[in-house]
Amino acid sequence: LAEEMFRKAYNTALENKESAENLSGHMSRLFDILFKNDKKSEALLLSERLIESDPENIDLYRNAGAVYQNILNDSFIAASEGFSRMNSLNEMELENLKIQFEDCINMATKARENFLMCSELELDDVESEIYYDESKKLKNKIKNIKRIIKDINKKLDESE
Repeated sequence: LAEEMFRKAYNTALENKESAENLSGHMSRLFDILFKNDKKSEALLLSERLIESDPENIDLYRNAGAVYQNILNDSFIAASEGFSRMNSLNEMELENLKIQFEDCINMATKARENFLMCSELELDDVESEIYYDESKKLKNKIKNIKRIIKDINKKLDESE
């Protein structure tokens, strides 16, 4: 119900050609409700539009980074379950598992890019460092996922 209400408010603001600031407010509220309703893909699309409309807004990059990171964590957990059963997977299942981990790399990369933007835009040095540290953690996660993909490729080579 709340999602429908925010969506209507946003669409009405669009039709009435409201100011960018008003539109951004409606979009932000819709983003929050989409994220809370676990509609992360839709929230990401909206987030990208928000960033386009206000490219200096740190909150938008932080929100986008958090959504990408959230999707990454869910995807990584699911892929890791498959990885724990790697020895019993056939070639097709191994290929699918590899794709799942490649998707994790994409999500981690996008989350990292958003946190790096936060780090660059943030004027407070302490806050900036927090964003930068988060981007370093994601860089390490990407390295670890690449190692996992290497293991999957090795297993695929052995199965040929």
